[in-house]
Amino acid sequence: MQAISIIEHLENCGTWVNRRKTRDLVLAGNPEIEINKIGVCWMLTNKALQQAISEGVNFIISHENPYYEASTGPYYIYHLSALAKKELMAKYAICAYRCHDVWDKFPDYGIADVWQKIIDLPFEKREISSFNSYASFKVMTVEEIALKIAKALSTYGQDAVQIFGNPKRLVTTLGMGTGAATDVDSILAGKEVEVIVFSEDGCKSYQEIQYCLDNKIEVIRVNHATCEIPGMFSLVDYLKDQFPVDVVYLKEGYDMVSIFAEQQN
Repeated sequence: MQAISIIEHLENCGTWVNRRKTRDLVLAGNPEIEINKIGVCWMLTNKALQQAISEGVNFIISHENPYYEASTGPYYIYHLSALAKKELMAKYAICAYRCHDVWDKFPDYGIADVWQKIIDLPFEKREISSFNSYASFKVMTVEEIALKIAKALSTYGQDAVQIFGNPKRLVTTLGMGTGAATDVDSILAGKEVEVIVFSEDGCKSYQEIQYCLDNKIEVIRVNHATCEIPGMFSLVDYLKDQFPVDVVYLKEGYDMVSIFAEQQN
Protein backbone atom coordinates (compact mmCIF):
# COMPACT_ATOMS: atom_id res chain seq x y z
CA MET A 1 0.00 0.00 0.00
CA GLN A 2 1.22 3.49 -0.85
CA ALA A 3 1.26 6.37 1.65
CA ILE A 4 -0.93 8.40 -0.71
CA SER A 5 -3.77 5.90 -0.17
CA ILE A 6 -3.81 6.65 3.57
CA ILE A 7 -3.56 10.39 2.94
CA GLU A 8 -6.45 10.37 0.45
CA HIS A 9 -8.62 8.33 2.82
CA LEU A 10 -8.11 10.80 5.68
CA GLU A 11 -8.66 13.83 3.46
CA ASN A 12 -11.82 12.35 1.92
CA CYS A 13 -13.20 11.79 5.43
CA GLY A 14 -12.51 15.39 6.46
CA THR A 15 -15.39 17.04 4.66
CA TRP A 16 -15.26 19.96 7.14
CA VAL A 17 -11.75 21.00 6.06
CA ASN A 18 -11.14 24.01 3.78
CA ARG A 19 -8.72 22.50 1.26
CA ARG A 20 -7.55 25.93 0.10
CA LYS A 21 -6.25 26.79 3.56
CA THR A 22 -5.58 23.44 5.21
CA ARG A 23 -2.40 22.69 7.15
CA ASP A 24 -2.70 19.01 6.26
CA LEU A 25 0.02 18.37 3.70
CA VAL A 26 3.04 16.23 2.87
CA LEU A 27 6.00 17.62 4.82
CA ALA A 28 8.75 15.40 3.48
CA GLY A 29 9.42 12.57 1.05
CA ASN A 30 7.43 10.86 -1.67
CA PRO A 31 3.79 10.01 -0.85
CA GLU A 32 3.82 7.28 -3.50
CA ILE A 33 6.26 5.11 -1.55
CA GLU A 34 5.20 1.60 -0.57
CA ILE A 35 4.59 1.58 3.17
CA ASN A 36 6.81 -0.63 5.32
CA LYS A 37 5.44 0.62 8.63
CA ILE A 38 3.48 3.71 9.74
CA GLY A 39 4.51 5.84 12.69
CA VAL A 40 2.00 8.19 14.36
CA CYS A 41 2.92 11.05 16.70
CA TRP A 42 1.59 14.35 18.00
CA MET A 43 4.83 16.08 17.04
CA LEU A 44 7.70 14.68 14.98
CA THR A 45 10.44 15.49 17.46
CA ASN A 46 13.97 14.22 16.93
CA LYS A 47 13.30 11.53 19.56
CA ALA A 48 10.26 10.32 17.59
CA LEU A 49 12.21 10.42 14.33
CA GLN A 50 15.03 8.32 15.76
CA GLN A 51 12.49 5.73 16.94
CA ALA A 52 10.98 5.69 13.44
CA ILE A 53 14.39 5.05 11.89
CA SER A 54 15.28 2.29 14.36
CA GLU A 55 11.93 0.52 13.84
CA GLY A 56 11.86 0.73 10.04
CA VAL A 57 9.03 3.26 9.78
CA ASN A 58 8.93 4.97 6.38
CA PHE A 59 5.61 6.84 6.61
CA ILE A 60 5.00 9.21 9.52
CA ILE A 61 1.78 11.03 10.40
CA SER A 62 2.40 14.03 12.69
CA HIS A 63 -0.40 16.16 14.09
CA GLU A 64 1.66 19.31 14.56
CA ASN A 65 4.28 21.04 12.44
CA PRO A 66 7.72 19.51 13.18
CA TYR A 67 9.59 22.45 11.62
CA TYR A 68 8.80 24.98 14.37
CA GLU A 69 6.91 28.17 13.44
CA ALA A 70 5.89 27.91 9.79
CA SER A 71 7.19 31.07 8.13
CA THR A 72 8.72 32.43 4.93
CA GLY A 73 11.49 33.91 7.07
CA PRO A 74 12.29 31.54 9.94
CA TYR A 75 14.94 32.26 12.54
CA TYR A 76 18.34 30.93 11.51
CA ILE A 77 18.73 28.43 14.35
CA TYR A 78 15.25 27.01 13.71
CA HIS A 79 15.99 26.84 9.99
CA LEU A 80 19.17 24.81 10.62
CA SER A 81 17.41 22.43 13.01
CA ALA A 82 14.50 21.88 10.61
CA LEU A 83 16.92 21.36 7.73
CA ALA A 84 18.78 18.68 9.69
CA LYS A 85 15.47 16.90 10.36
CA LYS A 86 14.53 17.02 6.67
CA GLU A 87 17.94 15.70 5.62
CA LEU A 88 17.62 12.79 8.04
CA MET A 89 14.21 11.85 6.61
CA ALA A 90 15.59 12.10 3.08
CA LYS A 91 18.52 9.83 4.01
CA TYR A 92 16.15 7.10 5.18
CA ALA A 93 13.50 7.70 2.46
CA ILE A 94 10.80 8.64 4.97
CA CYS A 95 7.59 10.34 3.90
CA ALA A 96 6.02 12.59 6.56
CA TYR A 97 2.46 13.90 6.46
CA ARG A 98 0.75 16.39 8.77
CA CYS A 99 -2.78 15.38 9.76
CA HIS A 100 -4.10 18.30 11.79
CA ASP A 101 -7.31 19.83 10.46
CA VAL A 102 -8.91 16.46 9.75
CA TRP A 103 -7.95 14.79 13.01
CA ASP A 104 -8.84 17.63 15.40
CA LYS A 105 -12.57 17.24 14.64
CA PHE A 106 -12.73 13.64 13.39
CA PRO A 107 -15.79 12.04 15.08
CA ASP A 108 -15.19 9.59 17.94
CA TYR A 109 -11.55 8.77 17.14
CA GLY A 110 -10.24 12.34 16.75
CA ILE A 111 -8.49 14.75 19.10
CA ALA A 112 -11.53 16.63 20.47
CA ASP A 113 -13.72 13.58 21.11
CA VAL A 114 -10.97 11.46 22.67
CA TRP A 115 -10.06 14.44 24.89
CA GLN A 116 -13.65 14.21 26.16
CA LYS A 117 -13.56 10.44 26.60
CA ILE A 118 -10.51 10.24 28.85
CA ILE A 119 -12.11 12.59 31.41
CA ASP A 120 -14.74 11.00 33.64
CA LEU A 121 -17.45 13.64 33.04
CA PRO A 122 -20.79 13.44 31.15
CA PHE A 123 -19.95 15.45 28.03
CA GLU A 124 -22.60 16.24 25.43
CA LYS A 125 -22.13 15.12 21.83
CA ARG A 126 -19.85 17.67 20.14
CA GLU A 127 -20.93 19.56 17.02
CA ILE A 128 -18.72 18.33 14.16
CA SER A 129 -17.92 21.91 13.10
CA SER A 130 -16.77 22.94 16.59
CA PHE A 131 -13.63 22.46 18.68
CA ASN A 132 -15.70 22.96 21.86
CA SER A 133 -17.12 20.42 24.30
CA TYR A 134 -19.62 20.92 27.15
CA ALA A 135 -20.46 18.94 30.26
CA SER A 136 -23.18 19.29 32.91
CA PHE A 137 -23.01 17.26 36.12
CA LYS A 138 -23.95 17.05 39.78
CA VAL A 139 -22.27 19.57 42.06
CA MET A 140 -18.49 19.20 42.25
CA THR A 141 -15.64 21.44 43.38
CA VAL A 142 -13.27 22.84 40.77
CA GLU A 143 -10.51 20.96 42.57
CA GLU A 144 -12.32 17.63 42.12
CA ILE A 145 -12.63 18.29 38.39
CA ALA A 146 -8.97 19.26 38.16
CA LEU A 147 -7.99 16.01 39.88
CA LYS A 148 -10.02 14.01 37.35
CA ILE A 149 -8.24 15.77 34.51
CA ALA A 150 -4.81 15.35 36.09
CA LYS A 151 -5.47 11.64 36.57
CA ALA A 152 -6.53 11.28 32.94
CA LEU A 153 -3.41 13.06 31.68
CA SER A 154 -0.97 11.24 33.95
CA THR A 155 -0.85 8.35 31.48
CA TYR A 156 0.31 10.73 28.74
CA GLY A 157 3.16 12.52 30.50
CA GLN A 158 1.58 15.27 32.64
CA ASP A 159 1.42 14.83 36.40
CA ALA A 160 -0.44 18.03 37.40
CA VAL A 161 -2.77 20.74 36.11
CA GLN A 162 -3.19 24.39 37.16
CA ILE A 163 -6.25 26.15 38.59
CA PHE A 164 -6.88 29.88 38.22
CA GLY A 165 -9.66 31.00 40.54
CA ASN A 166 -11.27 29.26 43.49
CA PRO A 167 -10.49 25.50 43.78
CA LYS A 168 -13.26 25.06 46.38
CA ARG A 169 -16.04 26.64 44.31
CA LEU A 170 -19.02 24.34 43.71
CA VAL A 171 -19.91 24.08 40.00
CA THR A 172 -22.15 22.07 37.67
CA THR A 173 -21.08 23.18 34.16
CA LEU A 174 -17.87 23.06 32.15
CA GLY A 175 -16.69 24.15 28.71
CA MET A 176 -13.54 22.80 27.08
CA GLY A 177 -11.60 23.66 23.94
CA THR A 178 -9.21 21.58 21.86
CA GLY A 179 -5.54 22.36 22.35
CA ALA A 180 -4.45 25.78 21.14
CA ALA A 181 -7.83 26.19 19.43
CA THR A 182 -9.49 27.03 22.75
CA ASP A 183 -11.45 30.24 22.34
CA VAL A 184 -13.27 31.75 25.33
CA ASP A 185 -15.65 33.77 23.19
CA SER A 186 -16.80 30.80 21.11
CA ILE A 187 -17.20 28.60 24.21
CA LEU A 188 -19.32 31.18 26.02
CA ALA A 189 -21.30 31.93 22.85
CA GLY A 190 -22.30 28.28 22.74
CA LYS A 191 -23.28 27.96 26.39
CA GLU A 192 -22.73 29.69 29.74
CA VAL A 193 -20.31 27.70 31.90
CA GLU A 194 -18.70 28.05 35.32
CA VAL A 195 -15.38 26.39 34.43
CA ILE A 196 -13.29 26.48 31.25
CA VAL A 197 -10.48 24.03 30.46
CA PHE A 198 -7.60 25.56 28.45
CA SER A 199 -4.28 24.40 27.13
CA GLU A 200 -1.38 26.66 28.06
CA ASP A 201 -0.89 28.00 24.53
CA GLY A 202 -4.64 28.38 24.01
CA CYS A 203 -4.89 31.19 26.56
CA LYS A 204 -2.99 34.22 27.84
CA SER A 205 -2.86 35.48 31.41
CA TYR A 206 -3.35 39.09 30.29
CA GLN A 207 -6.45 38.31 28.21
CA GLU A 208 -8.44 35.07 28.45
CA ILE A 209 -7.55 34.20 32.05
CA GLN A 210 -8.03 37.81 33.13
CA TYR A 211 -11.47 37.88 31.49
CA CYS A 212 -12.48 34.62 33.18
CA LEU A 213 -11.36 35.79 36.61
CA ASP A 214 -13.14 39.13 36.17
CA ASN A 215 -16.35 37.31 35.23
CA LYS A 216 -16.31 34.57 37.87
CA ILE A 217 -15.33 31.74 35.52
CA GLU A 218 -12.78 29.31 36.95
CA VAL A 219 -9.95 28.09 34.71
CA ILE A 220 -8.17 24.74 34.59
CA ARG A 221 -5.03 24.86 32.47
CA VAL A 222 -3.40 21.80 30.89
CA ASN A 223 -0.58 21.17 28.42
CA HIS A 224 -1.27 21.34 24.68
CA ALA A 225 0.69 18.18 23.88
CA THR A 226 -0.69 15.92 26.59
CA CYS A 227 -4.35 16.81 26.02
CA GLU A 228 -4.04 15.99 22.29
CA ILE A 229 -1.72 12.97 22.42
CA PRO A 230 -4.58 10.64 23.51
CA GLY A 231 -6.30 11.40 20.20
CA MET A 232 -3.15 10.49 18.30
CA PHE A 233 -2.98 7.12 20.07
CA SER A 234 -6.53 6.73 18.80
CA LEU A 235 -5.31 7.36 15.24
CA VAL A 236 -3.09 4.28 15.59
CA ASP A 237 -6.17 2.21 16.42
CA TYR A 238 -8.18 3.79 13.61
CA LEU A 239 -5.54 3.04 10.98
CA LYS A 240 -5.22 -0.55 12.17
CA ASP A 241 -9.00 -0.95 11.87
CA GLN A 242 -9.12 0.54 8.37
CA PHE A 243 -6.00 -0.83 6.67
CA PRO A 244 -3.86 -3.99 6.66
CA VAL A 245 -0.76 -2.08 7.80
CA ASP A 246 1.70 -2.14 10.69
CA VAL A 247 1.26 1.01 12.81
CA VAL A 248 3.26 2.13 15.86
CA TYR A 249 3.17 5.17 18.12
CA LEU A 250 6.34 7.28 18.13
CA LYS A 251 7.11 8.68 21.58
CA GLU A 252 7.85 12.39 21.36
CA GLY A 253 9.36 12.94 24.82
CA TYR A 254 6.71 15.34 26.18
CA ASP A 255 7.04 14.15 29.77
CA MET A 256 6.52 16.83 32.43
CA VAL A 257 7.35 16.65 36.12
CA SER A 258 5.95 19.26 38.50
CA ILE A 259 8.40 20.77 40.99
CA PHE A 260 6.75 22.42 43.99
CA ALA A 261 8.27 25.15 46.14
CA GLU A 262 8.13 23.09 49.33
CA GLN A 263 10.22 20.37 47.65
CA GLN A 264 13.20 22.74 47.77
CA ASN A 265 13.17 22.92 51.59
